[in-house]
Amino acid sequence: MEFLIKSKKEYHQIMVTIYTLMNKGEDKLTKSELSKLAVMTRAAEDFEKNTSSLLKYS
Repeated sequence: MEFLIKSKKEYHQIMVTIYTLMNKGEDKLTKSELSKLAVMTRAAEDFEKNTSSLLKYS
């Protein structure tokens, strides 16, 4: 599963979902939730890297 964040609004929505899953506790997450968390976290990190590099050069 691949996920691409295209806007700040999407980023903030994903972060809410990530925090919700994290607050549940890793040991209480299903395999599906763990996979979803990993994909969303990677997408958020990529968005942060791309956004911060754009800000440096503008």
